[in-house]
Amino acid sequence: MKVPSPMQATTTAERRAQRALDYVVAFKWLAATGALFAAIAPAVMATADGTTLRGSISAYWNIEPRHLFWAPFSAAAALLFLDGVISYVSPNRKDYGGRWYNLALGVSLYLLTWFDKDNTPVVHFGAATVFFGLFIAVIAYTSFLGWAGRHLGGTGDHDEEVEQAGAQVSLVFLLLLLLTLVAWILGLVSFFFFELFALVNFALYYVQGSLRAFPYPHYEFPFATLNRLFRLVRIMRPPS
Repeated sequence: MKVPSPMQATTTAERRAQRALDYVVAFKWLAATGALFAAIAPAVMATADGTTLRGSISAYWNIEPRHLFWAPFSAAAALLFLDGVISYVSPNRKDYGGRWYNLALGVSLYLLTWFDKDNTPVVHFGAATVFFGLFIAVIAYTSFLGWAGRHLGGTGDHDEEVEQAGAQVSLVFLLLLLLTLVAWILGLVSFFFFELFALVNFALYYVQGSLRAFPYPHYEFPFATLNRLFRLVRIMRPPS
């Protein structure tokens, strides 16, 4: 069902549906939950072999039970893709921007989940390259945008201080990931550990992006106490 825009919403139910969609899109809850699923998945599947770790996440494709691999990654892919979709159908897309990259992340994660490295290596490793490369590129690009007080995709009113604070956090994630990559190259950690750490950084980036000071001045929850609390801890901007 198409959710009406604020100008079209005439009934209480329509206005509630519009506001609920607004919450999900603005705070990126779907994408953050999907990223958390992707980060937790390797730790869960690693329990299948006791204390022995395999060389990479892809090596767990044939573990038993199989759902330890495909269930969390498929859920993560679906949530990322859905976040991308609703970012384009939101009545306030002009503020949030269309998150095309979550569409690509969702599709690539789904492909690497359902096409194994032995029978379909081109699809599997190609999708893995797109997935890991794209989310690292998104973190890097948004970090550089943040230094300039800009926001990826959106055209609405953004707080330069807020964006720069987010960029600092993102750059820390990138630095830690680079150190982990160097450690893998030097043979200090396995590729599985590098992938796991990359997914953890991916999840932390998405979660902090949904919780840090909110850059849209017009946005409020329908609870005055909650709004005051969020402004106190700088999750939301003061009203303009």
